[in-house]
Amino acid sequence: MVKEAYGQHWSPADKGANILFNLALSEEFKNDSGKYFDNDKGSFAMAHPDATNQKKINILLNLTKEIIRGN
Repeated sequence: MVKEAYGQHWSPADKGANILFNLALSEEFKNDSGKYFDNDKGSFAMAHPDATNQKKINILLNLTKEIIRGN
């Protein structure tokens, strides 16, 4: 999908899957629940401000529900 959208991809999908798997199950990250992991930096960082903007979150949720319903 990334290649179709942007004309290229930066790394294989399994790399991202492995990172998520490790973050979810590794003892190393057991106290990091809820933090944003920046895969490009390879460390925890501040998420984009939109990630905590409740108005934008609600818009996204409502649009997602409309798409799922087929409206």
